[in-house]
Amino acid sequence: MKYLLISFFLFLFVGCSKVIEIDFSEHNSKPTVNALFEEGKTIKMVLSKSVGIVDDIPSVIATADIYLFCDGIPVDTLFFNGNKFESHETVISNANYSFIAFTQESEQITSFDLVPTPPIISDVAISESTISDREGFQLNQKLSFTINDTSAESNYYELVLIKHYYDEFYQDFVNDNVAYYYTQNPIIENENILQYYPESLIFSDNLFNESIVNIDVYYNRPEIDTGSENINFDYTLIVLLRSVSENYYRYKKTLYQHWYNQDSDIWDGTGEPIQMYSNITGGYGIFAAYSEVRREVNN
Repeated sequence: MKYLLISFFLFLFVGCSKVIEIDFSEHNSKPTVNALFEEGKTIKMVLSKSVGIVDDIPSVIATADIYLFCDGIPVDTLFFNGNKFESHETVISNANYSFIAFTQESEQITSFDLVPTPPIISDVAISESTISDREGFQLNQKLSFTINDTSAESNYYELVLIKHYYDEFYQDFVNDNVAYYYTQNPIIENENILQYYPESLIFSDNLFNESIVNIDVYYNRPEIDTGSENINFDYTLIVLLRSVSENYYRYKKTLYQHWYNQDSDIWDGTGEPIQMYSNITGGYGIFAAYSEVRREVNN
Protein backbone atom coordinates (compact mmCIF):
# COMPACT_ATOMS: atom_id res chain seq x y z
CA MET A 1 0.00 0.00 0.00
CA LYS A 2 2.87 2.41 0.82
CA TYR A 3 4.33 2.02 -2.67
CA LEU A 4 0.92 2.55 -4.28
CA LEU A 5 0.48 5.83 -2.37
CA ILE A 6 3.95 7.07 -3.36
CA SER A 7 3.28 6.20 -7.01
CA PHE A 8 -0.07 7.97 -6.84
CA PHE A 9 1.42 11.24 -5.50
CA LEU A 10 4.26 11.14 -8.01
CA PHE A 11 1.66 10.76 -10.76
CA LEU A 12 -0.21 13.78 -9.44
CA PHE A 13 2.89 16.01 -9.35
CA VAL A 14 4.17 14.89 -12.75
CA GLY A 15 0.75 14.88 -14.38
CA CYS A 16 -0.08 18.41 -13.18
CA SER A 17 3.17 20.05 -14.31
CA LYS A 18 3.05 22.61 -17.10
CA VAL A 19 5.76 24.63 -18.80
CA ILE A 20 4.98 28.36 -18.80
CA GLU A 21 6.96 30.66 -21.07
CA ILE A 22 7.45 34.19 -19.74
CA ASP A 23 8.42 36.97 -22.10
CA PHE A 24 10.64 39.45 -20.25
CA SER A 25 10.89 42.79 -22.01
CA GLU A 26 14.39 44.13 -22.55
CA HIS A 27 15.61 46.10 -19.55
CA ASN A 28 16.63 49.72 -20.09
CA SER A 29 19.75 49.90 -17.93
CA LYS A 30 20.38 53.16 -16.10
CA PRO A 31 22.92 54.38 -13.51
CA THR A 32 21.94 53.56 -9.92
CA VAL A 33 22.99 55.60 -6.88
CA ASN A 34 23.20 54.45 -3.26
CA ALA A 35 24.14 57.30 -0.93
CA LEU A 36 22.76 57.75 2.59
CA PHE A 37 24.98 60.39 4.14
CA GLU A 38 25.33 61.75 7.67
CA GLU A 39 25.97 65.18 9.10
CA GLY A 40 29.60 65.49 10.24
CA LYS A 41 30.90 62.77 7.88
CA THR A 42 31.94 62.54 4.25
CA ILE A 43 29.51 61.51 1.53
CA LYS A 44 30.00 57.94 0.31
CA MET A 45 28.26 56.99 -2.93
CA VAL A 46 28.05 53.61 -4.65
CA LEU A 47 27.41 53.98 -8.37
CA SER A 48 26.34 51.00 -10.49
CA LYS A 49 24.12 50.02 -13.43
CA SER A 50 20.59 48.69 -13.00
CA VAL A 51 19.91 45.18 -14.31
CA GLY A 52 16.85 43.23 -15.39
CA ILE A 53 15.22 40.46 -13.37
CA VAL A 54 17.11 37.70 -15.21
CA ASP A 55 20.41 39.58 -15.62
CA ASP A 56 23.63 39.30 -13.64
CA ILE A 57 24.38 41.17 -10.43
CA PRO A 58 25.13 44.83 -11.26
CA SER A 59 28.76 45.86 -11.43
CA VAL A 60 30.13 48.97 -9.73
CA ILE A 61 30.88 51.97 -11.91
CA ALA A 62 34.44 53.02 -11.07
CA THR A 63 34.91 55.85 -13.55
CA ALA A 64 32.71 58.94 -13.46
CA ASP A 65 32.95 62.68 -12.89
CA ILE A 66 30.87 63.59 -9.83
CA TYR A 67 30.61 67.22 -8.73
CA LEU A 68 29.21 68.14 -5.31
CA PHE A 69 27.36 71.37 -4.45
CA CYS A 70 26.35 72.84 -1.08
CA ASP A 71 23.54 75.39 -1.18
CA GLY A 72 24.15 75.72 -4.91
CA ILE A 73 27.89 76.43 -4.58
CA PRO A 74 30.48 73.94 -5.99
CA VAL A 75 32.43 72.53 -3.02
CA ASP A 76 34.00 69.22 -4.04
CA THR A 77 34.71 66.55 -6.64
CA LEU A 78 34.16 63.00 -5.43
CA PHE A 79 37.04 60.51 -5.77
CA PHE A 80 36.88 56.73 -6.18
CA ASN A 81 37.90 54.91 -3.00
CA GLY A 82 37.80 51.10 -3.07
CA ASN A 83 34.29 50.31 -4.32
CA LYS A 84 32.65 53.72 -3.89
CA PHE A 85 33.01 57.42 -4.55
CA GLU A 86 33.72 59.69 -1.58
CA SER A 87 33.83 63.40 -0.87
CA HIS A 88 36.72 65.22 0.76
CA GLU A 89 34.35 67.62 2.53
CA THR A 90 32.27 66.64 5.55
CA VAL A 91 28.55 67.29 5.60
CA ILE A 92 27.05 70.15 7.63
CA SER A 93 23.47 70.23 8.94
CA ASN A 94 20.69 72.46 7.64
CA ALA A 95 22.42 72.65 4.24
CA ASN A 96 21.14 71.57 0.83
CA TYR A 97 23.52 69.17 -0.94
CA SER A 98 23.29 68.25 -4.60
CA PHE A 99 25.44 66.48 -7.16
CA ILE A 100 25.75 66.05 -10.88
CA ALA A 101 27.51 62.99 -12.30
CA PHE A 102 28.71 62.14 -15.80
CA THR A 103 29.52 58.52 -16.67
CA GLN A 104 31.81 57.27 -19.42
CA GLU A 105 28.71 56.43 -21.45
CA SER A 106 27.73 60.13 -21.44
CA GLU A 107 24.92 59.53 -18.95
CA GLN A 108 24.02 62.41 -16.65
CA ILE A 109 22.42 61.93 -13.22
CA THR A 110 21.53 64.46 -10.55
CA SER A 111 19.85 64.71 -7.17
CA PHE A 112 19.65 66.89 -4.07
CA ASP A 113 18.63 66.68 -0.41
CA LEU A 114 18.48 68.84 2.70
CA VAL A 115 20.49 67.73 5.75
CA PRO A 116 18.21 67.93 8.82
CA THR A 117 19.39 69.27 12.17
CA PRO A 118 20.09 66.68 14.90
CA PRO A 119 17.10 65.49 16.96
CA ILE A 120 16.55 66.41 20.61
CA ILE A 121 16.33 63.29 22.80
CA SER A 122 16.17 62.97 26.59
CA ASP A 123 15.09 60.70 29.46
CA VAL A 124 16.59 57.59 27.86
CA ALA A 125 16.13 54.56 30.11
CA ILE A 126 15.73 50.79 29.93
CA SER A 127 13.80 48.55 32.31
CA GLU A 128 12.47 45.03 32.65
CA SER A 129 9.27 44.13 30.83
CA THR A 130 6.71 41.32 30.79
CA ILE A 131 4.69 42.57 27.83
CA SER A 132 3.59 40.23 25.04
CA ASP A 133 3.04 41.20 21.42
CA ARG A 134 -0.15 40.45 19.49
CA GLU A 135 1.00 36.90 18.77
CA GLY A 136 1.75 36.17 22.43
CA PHE A 137 5.53 36.50 22.08
CA GLN A 138 7.00 37.94 25.28
CA LEU A 139 9.56 40.74 25.26
CA ASN A 140 11.59 41.29 28.41
CA GLN A 141 13.12 44.75 27.89
CA LYS A 142 11.61 48.22 27.52
CA LEU A 143 13.31 51.33 26.17
CA SER A 144 11.76 54.68 27.07
CA PHE A 145 12.85 58.01 25.61
CA THR A 146 11.53 61.50 24.95
CA ILE A 147 11.65 63.48 21.70
CA ASN A 148 11.32 67.26 21.61
CA ASP A 149 9.99 68.17 18.15
CA THR A 150 10.65 71.90 17.87
CA SER A 151 9.98 72.68 14.20
CA ALA A 152 6.59 73.47 12.69
CA GLU A 153 7.67 71.78 9.46
CA SER A 154 7.16 68.06 8.91
CA ASN A 155 9.99 66.12 10.55
CA TYR A 156 11.06 62.51 10.14
CA TYR A 157 12.92 60.17 12.47
CA GLU A 158 14.63 56.80 12.59
CA LEU A 159 15.42 54.72 15.69
CA VAL A 160 18.22 52.13 15.64
CA LEU A 161 19.03 49.96 18.69
CA ILE A 162 22.27 48.03 19.15
CA LYS A 163 23.02 45.65 22.04
CA HIS A 164 26.71 45.70 23.01
CA TYR A 165 27.85 42.88 25.31
CA TYR A 166 30.51 40.32 26.04
CA ASP A 167 29.43 36.89 24.80
CA GLU A 168 30.77 34.52 27.47
CA PHE A 169 29.96 31.50 25.33
CA TYR A 170 32.06 32.67 22.35
CA GLN A 171 34.47 34.74 24.50
CA ASP A 172 34.12 37.89 22.42
CA PHE A 173 32.43 41.32 22.35
CA VAL A 174 29.35 41.60 20.16
CA ASN A 175 27.38 44.47 18.61
CA ASP A 176 23.98 42.98 17.91
CA ASN A 177 21.31 45.06 16.17
CA VAL A 178 17.84 44.62 17.60
CA ALA A 179 16.06 42.55 14.96
CA TYR A 180 12.54 42.62 16.37
CA TYR A 181 10.73 45.64 17.76
CA TYR A 182 7.33 45.95 19.35
CA THR A 183 5.43 49.01 20.48
CA GLN A 184 1.90 50.10 21.21
CA ASN A 185 2.67 53.74 20.58
CA PRO A 186 0.27 55.15 17.95
CA ILE A 187 3.03 57.31 16.43
CA ILE A 188 4.89 54.22 15.21
CA GLU A 189 1.83 52.03 14.71
CA ASN A 190 0.51 54.73 12.35
CA GLU A 191 3.42 54.03 10.00
CA ASN A 192 2.28 50.42 9.34
CA ILE A 193 5.83 49.06 9.19
CA LEU A 194 5.99 46.67 12.16
CA GLN A 195 4.40 43.94 10.03
CA TYR A 196 7.51 44.00 7.80
CA TYR A 197 9.92 43.27 10.70
CA PRO A 198 12.08 46.36 10.04
CA GLU A 199 15.71 46.67 11.12
CA SER A 200 14.91 50.14 12.48
CA LEU A 201 11.82 52.17 13.32
CA ILE A 202 11.06 54.93 10.85
CA PHE A 203 8.35 57.48 11.68
CA SER A 204 7.16 61.04 11.13
CA ASP A 205 5.93 63.74 13.51
CA ASN A 206 2.43 63.79 12.02
CA LEU A 207 0.94 63.01 15.44
CA PHE A 208 3.25 65.18 17.57
CA ASN A 209 4.41 68.14 15.48
CA GLU A 210 5.92 70.88 17.70
CA SER A 211 5.38 68.72 20.79
CA ILE A 212 7.30 66.73 23.38
CA VAL A 213 6.43 63.03 23.30
CA ASN A 214 7.51 59.91 25.18
CA ILE A 215 7.91 56.65 23.28
CA ASP A 216 8.24 53.10 24.67
CA VAL A 217 9.77 50.34 22.53
CA TYR A 218 10.04 46.68 23.53
CA TYR A 219 12.69 44.11 22.57
CA ASN A 220 14.57 41.16 24.09
CA ARG A 221 17.85 41.23 25.97
CA PRO A 222 20.80 39.28 24.50
CA GLU A 223 20.83 35.60 25.37
CA ILE A 224 22.01 32.29 24.00
CA ASP A 225 20.42 28.87 24.17
CA THR A 226 23.12 26.30 25.01
CA GLY A 227 20.71 23.39 24.69
CA SER A 228 20.51 22.87 28.43
CA GLU A 229 19.83 26.48 29.52
CA ASN A 230 19.36 30.07 28.34
CA ILE A 231 22.23 32.36 29.27
CA ASN A 232 21.39 36.08 29.62
CA PHE A 233 24.11 38.69 29.17
CA ASP A 234 24.56 42.07 30.81
CA TYR A 235 24.70 44.63 28.02
CA THR A 236 24.87 48.26 27.01
CA LEU A 237 22.09 49.50 24.76
CA ILE A 238 23.31 51.88 22.08
CA VAL A 239 20.42 54.16 21.08
CA LEU A 240 20.77 55.95 17.75
CA LEU A 241 18.05 58.50 17.05
CA ARG A 242 18.22 60.13 13.65
CA SER A 243 16.54 63.13 12.10
CA VAL A 244 16.12 62.05 8.50
CA SER A 245 15.03 63.83 5.35
CA GLU A 246 11.71 63.08 3.69
CA ASN A 247 13.60 61.32 0.89
CA TYR A 248 15.33 59.08 3.44
CA TYR A 249 12.01 58.37 5.19
CA ARG A 250 10.17 57.41 2.01
CA TYR A 251 13.07 55.29 0.76
CA LYS A 252 13.40 53.28 3.99
CA LYS A 253 9.65 52.59 4.16
CA THR A 254 9.63 51.06 0.67
CA LEU A 255 12.93 49.27 1.33
CA TYR A 256 11.55 47.34 4.33
CA GLN A 257 8.46 46.33 2.35
CA HIS A 258 10.72 45.22 -0.50
CA TRP A 259 12.93 43.10 1.77
CA TYR A 260 9.91 41.51 3.42
CA ASN A 261 8.34 40.60 0.09
CA GLN A 262 11.57 38.94 -1.07
CA ASP A 263 11.04 36.17 1.48
CA SER A 264 8.79 33.36 0.32
CA ASP A 265 7.43 30.10 1.68
CA ILE A 266 5.33 27.20 0.45
CA TRP A 267 2.12 28.67 1.93
CA ASP A 268 2.26 32.36 1.09
CA GLY A 269 4.55 32.34 -1.93
CA THR A 270 6.35 35.56 -2.82
CA GLY A 271 4.91 39.00 -2.11
CA GLU A 272 3.94 41.54 -4.73
CA PRO A 273 6.78 43.64 -6.19
CA ILE A 274 7.33 46.99 -4.51
CA GLN A 275 8.09 50.14 -6.49
CA MET A 276 11.21 51.42 -4.74
CA TYR A 277 11.29 55.11 -3.95
CA SER A 278 13.95 57.05 -5.87
CA ASN A 279 14.94 60.71 -5.98
CA ILE A 280 17.55 60.35 -8.77
CA THR A 281 17.02 62.24 -12.02
CA GLY A 282 18.41 60.30 -14.97
CA GLY A 283 18.71 57.03 -13.07
CA TYR A 284 17.58 55.10 -10.02
CA GLY A 285 18.46 54.96 -6.34
CA ILE A 286 18.70 57.28 -3.39
CA PHE A 287 20.65 60.37 -2.31
CA ALA A 288 19.41 61.21 1.19
CA ALA A 289 20.70 62.77 4.39
CA TYR A 290 20.35 62.33 8.15
CA SER A 291 21.71 63.66 11.44
CA GLU A 292 22.23 61.36 14.41
CA VAL A 293 22.54 61.53 18.18
CA ARG A 294 23.86 58.61 20.22
CA ARG A 295 23.05 57.56 23.76
CA GLU A 296 24.32 54.57 25.72
CA VAL A 297 22.41 52.98 28.60
CA ASN A 298 23.76 50.17 30.79
CA ASN A 299 21.48 47.32 31.76
